[in-house]
This record gives sequence, structure tokens and C-alpha cells, in this order.
Amino acid sequence: IVSMINEIGDMFVTQMEQKHIKFNIKTKAINEWVMCDKMCLSRVLLNLVSNAYKFTDPEGEITLSIKQEETFDDKATYVISVKDNGIGMSEEFSKYCNVITMDFRGHGHSTGFYTFTSKEIIDILTVIHFAHKRYEKIYLAGFSLGGALSLIAASKRKYIDKIIAVSVPSDFSKIENHFWKKEAWIPTFQKFEPVRWCSIRPGFINLKKTKPIDIADKICCPTLFLAGEKDPTVCCWHTKTLYDKAICPKKYYLFENCDKFKKLCYEWFFENN
Repeated sequence: IVSMINEIGDMFVTQMEQKHIKFNIKTKAINEWVMCDKMCLSRVLLNLVSNAYKFTDPEGEITLSIKQEETFDDKATYVISVKDNGIGMSEEFSKYCNVITMDFRGHGHSTGFYTFTSKEIIDILTVIHFAHKRYEKIYLAGFSLGGALSLIAASKRKYIDKIIAVSVPSDFSKIENHFWKKEAWIPTFQKFEPVRWCSIRPGFINLKKTKPIDIADKICCPTLFLAGEKDPTVCCWHTKTLYDKAICPKKYYLFENCDKFKKLCYEWFFENN
């Protein structure tokens, strides 16, 4: 696994030098041979480093690291991280807390032939478990399907302290996916992602998924529900429906634009304690 980390690093050396970015690779593993899906892990790391490179200014710094933490009965926990000092929402939050950013099995900017399954909840619960062992408080900020999974996770784990749920579908089978609207297809073709334009957002219909609307009243922690008035994929009524059913301390805000987004998120997490 160490050699794979180094191979990923070697792929970016020239780009980093051209942009004058200091690129660090740190490896600390007792057992270097690991049974895993090398292709999938490589793909995840490529995407993480690529995004870090994209959002890091010249003269910035990026660190790719792996550390073996726990070993028990021929099994071990490895923590792989990509840190950068680029500008973004994580940078704003990192002034006040540690930020863990994650993606779900082929969503966002990750690649591969994936659709939404019923297994992503395992991913987020794994990250929450990791954070719970290390931090006093856990805040979740999720967008769209990530927001839905944040709510579902909060219904299962009562030690989550606060949530920001952005454009969350109340029911995966009712996501509109209005791909004919210009707000949906223009960004797709700008990034040359025609497959996403016609994708079936809810995923495999035969897989049982927990509907956010069914667990909204089981969330205990304070939750900020945010929705975009012009969102072409998850219409704002979804988020409003979840807000109406939730019985936890809550607030709902409908955006016309994103001018106040970071301010609202900051206030919810750090000023309303």
C-alpha cells in the first residue's frame, strides 16, 4: 500500500512543480501488504489529490499521507489523508474544528460506473465512528444524497451534535432530475458529463433504501435545513417537507442565491452553541 501511495504521488510531481506547489508524501505503515481493491482505492486517491491540486493556489502545499493506527488479529486500520491549504468551505470551518471530507462510491467528482445503492450509509457511519473515537463533538454537513444520509445517520447515532442538510430529497424515488432545464444541462456539458445528464438519480430500484421522510422525526440534534429555490434536481419542497416533519431543534432557509450560504453555515455550527 505504501508503494501505491508513492505511485499516486509520482503521477502528480510534474503538475505540482509547474504550479509551484509543495507536495509532501508521508508514509507510516508497519505492514505494507494489504488486501484491498487497488483499483478503487487508487481512483479515490487520484480524485482527492486532483481536487486538492485544483483548489490550491500557486506556492501552496498539499500532503498525501498514510498511517497504520490499530492492529488486531491480522487486521489493521489505515488512515489515508490528503490535506491542502486551498480556499474553500473546509478552510473556513477548519479555523474552528477539524474537517473530514468524504464522497460516496462514485458520486461527486469521483469516477466509475456507479449509481446510488443502499450501502452508502455504511460509509458515513464508518466515518462517524472514526470521528466519535477522536473528537468531543461531531457536526455533519451534507448535500443532496449526502444530506439525506446525514439525516439517516443521525437517526441511528444519537451522539451527533449538529447537522446542516442542503437540498435533501425526502424520498429517493421522487427526485425530479429535471435534466431538460438549462440549470441542469449547461453545467453538465461544460464539464462534458453527458452520462450524468440522463442518469437515473435514485439508483437501483430493487434495493431497499431508508427514506429520509420516514426518519425525520427520529432526529434529535439541531438541524439546519437549506434549499435552493432554483435547484433543478431536488426541488425545494423536499427539504421543506423534511423540516416540517422534524421535531428536533431546527431552522429552514430557502435560497435565491448562495451569497449567505457560508455565513449561515458558520453561524449554525459555531455561534448558536
